[in-house]
Amino acid sequence: MIAMLLALALLQAPQDPGPLARAETAYRAGDHAQASADFMIALAARDAPRHRIEFALGNCAWRLGRPAEAVWRYRRALQEAPRDPATWNNLRFVERRLGLDGDADGGLISTLTGILSMRTPRESVLLGVALEVLGLAGALLLRGRPLARAACVVALGLGAW
Repeated sequence: MIAMLLALALLQAPQDPGPLARAETAYRAGDHAQASADFMIALAARDAPRHRIEFALGNCAWRLGRPAEAVWRYRRALQEAPRDPATWNNLRFVERRLGLDGDADGGLISTLTGILSMRTPRESVLLGVALEVLGLAGALLLRGRPLARAACVVALGLGAW
């Protein structure tokens, strides 16, 4: 009976919520400096949700008056989740505030570069394989068409790159 009561008391004892939960609580309470410190501790964990934490660190940096750090954190978050609309929105907002609207009028090259930077590593491998297959098949099958064959050889080279 005493062992059962002791076990029940241990189960009801307050447990440490962990750095991520503490960071989120501090962030909601408006203590962005403490939240930032706790998010940094949480980021050190091997199985940490990196995108979520980097995004939150960007928000903390912005609220603490460190916009350049916020841009850096949002860019790190985009490395983990390249298509996250909230991260893109916050990044563009902070860049506009800093006067870094450099790619707004970049034209076609800037747009294509932006699209290519949104690939995940898996998509990069699949794109490379598809280009290699297309290039190799075209180079072998289009012997009578030198221009089309040259385009396929270029696709093969891009796929290998």
